[in-house]
Amino acid sequence: MSDDKEYTDLKELIKYVREYNNSKYSNCLDIFKKWVIPVEITDAEKQNIHNVYVNHCNNNNKYPYLFKYVDEFLDKLMPYAEALGISKDCNNLRDKTSIASSILLYYGSLVYKFHFSSPNEALDDLYEYTILYILMDQYIDDINLNDTIKDIAIIQMTILINDPDKYKDLQLIDPILKHMTQIYIKLMDKYPNIKQSIINIFMAQIKGHKKQKIKTLKREDYYKVASDKGGYTIQVLTHFFMITGEKNIKDSYDMGIIVQLIDDCADVKEDIINNIYTTSLYDLDKKGYLDEIFIDIIEKINNLDNKYIVIKILLTYNLLLVVSKNPGCYSSRLKKLIEPYNFFQYINDEVGLKYLSEYILKYMQDKLNK
Repeated sequence: MSDDKEYTDLKELIKYVREYNNSKYSNCLDIFKKWVIPVEITDAEKQNIHNVYVNHCNNNNKYPYLFKYVDEFLDKLMPYAEALGISKDCNNLRDKTSIASSILLYYGSLVYKFHFSSPNEALDDLYEYTILYILMDQYIDDINLNDTIKDIAIIQMTILINDPDKYKDLQLIDPILKHMTQIYIKLMDKYPNIKQSIINIFMAQIKGHKKQKIKTLKREDYYKVASDKGGYTIQVLTHFFMITGEKNIKDSYDMGIIVQLIDDCADVKEDIINNIYTTSLYDLDKKGYLDEIFIDIIEKINNLDNKYIVIKILLTYNLLLVVSKNPGCYSSRLKKLIEPYNFFQYINDEVGLKYLSEYILKYMQDKLNK
């Protein structure tokens, strides 16, 4: 009798789990359709979009009005070319696509700015902050850097972030630390309250660097790394754009989480090669798919204040590009739900980043050779 009871309970449990999963995917689709064009498109139409996209990437000279904005950013970056590993004759850039990604972050930050009555003078400071982020992120995440040198550099960075004027006295192990500190001082002079926010980013990067080398932590540990790295990165923008209010500050942090989770999903192949363990790799190992993160991201996008409607749409389509880049990381069930609305199904975003990265390196080397 007890066996029958256990069997009945097991059947009920299975039924509950199935109903819960059905509800979870169904709710995800309902939310997803709020932030995309809710029109189903054909395979032929998707292929045409792919062809236009690839043709655009292959013919950037035909679209100078777009690359003008890239050039403006790169001109600001030129003084740091050597520190980044770019010279007249060679390219030792630590991360081949990091500058391209940072340019997208910069212009994405401008979209965020336009939701507030913020001073335009802050745009130069945003350039400086983005360059600081490039230098810090590249250095800490550089897998080719000797561990002993990196450990010393991190100690020096910790000293400098608390007392930046010490860069004049320290025998810096890498000249990139001087560039980072000078930008940091410049930002602090203009925004005295920014110091703690920069420290938060730095500590998130350092803790993340250590934890993401370990594959035995709990999922929430990797999730916290992504939350802090992304959240604090975007939260700094509130200083430049004079954004106040508890809800606005929280929204900026939540946006950063979304951006970082999307980035981690996009980078799963590279992170496997580089032994960088993230929430995405945890889910792939334990669950086989990234469906749970996809659903989590969609819910987080939906929960942002509706004044960010443009950002919500852009983030959703960015997530679709990631699914197109790594289709094997998502279940057939999830892909079947979203594919009718996925304009980018046949677009591999590696194409866009590859061509943008090649354009960036050529532009900077041409400038150096003049």
